[in-house]
Amino acid sequence: MNINQHESNHEQIVSPIAVVVTRALTFFILTLALSMGILNLFGSITAGIWLAILGEWKVIAVGLLIGVLSLGLITFALMPGTIGAKLAVKAIVSERRALGVFVVSLSWIYATAVVVVWSYWILRYFYGHASGSSQIPLLLWSYGTAAGPWMYMASRIPEEAESPHPVIAVFFHCLGYLCCMLALIFWGIPVAVCLWILAAFMLVSCVVSASVMLIERRLIMALVNTNNKWERIRPNDQDRG
Repeated sequence: MNINQHESNHEQIVSPIAVVVTRALTFFILTLALSMGILNLFGSITAGIWLAILGEWKVIAVGLLIGVLSLGLITFALMPGTIGAKLAVKAIVSERRALGVFVVSLSWIYATAVVVVWSYWILRYFYGHASGSSQIPLLLWSYGTAAGPWMYMASRIPEEAESPHPVIAVFFHCLGYLCCMLALIFWGIPVAVCLWILAAFMLVSCVVSASVMLIERRLIMALVNTNNKWERIRPNDQDRG
């Protein structure tokens, strides 16, 4: 078998897998980002107009104030998790893999807890000010306040990072929040139950992200192993030539 045949086999193995995975992740991310962005934009505008008609200027002002301060507050709240992630990277680089995985898992859990607590606090505050006529617009307004900062932070991740994990987390966060809204409107569940609903959706987010990460790792290892086999075969073919 000559070099050209080996190269053809190598490309046949690598290219289809890489193209399919890349296109699937790209389509998934763009679809989720577009749908969440549209819902947040039009939901907030509709809720703001609705609340203004009802004269709920106080909650409008509070929502806008939280929106202005939210990035700073969330960034500060996430600092321990960020420091933990950096320590985990150092541990993995220094070949203390078990310690690194443990620390990064704690950082992941902490960040998830921040998302859940933030969302529950926003939901509880605005729902506590709702009456019969203002329930739906207040919940829509709270959705934009709760989800907006996380959407913005996910959108600011550099393109070269090419990580779907922030978008996955934001998607399940928004989905969980919407389920809480529907449950409050149609079934009148206690607002405290929403804490567990949000936690459940974020747990699913962690499982999905971990699964994607595992698939990515296996794909990379498969590509590396294929490339190593090709590198071992090529010198032999060159010697025969």
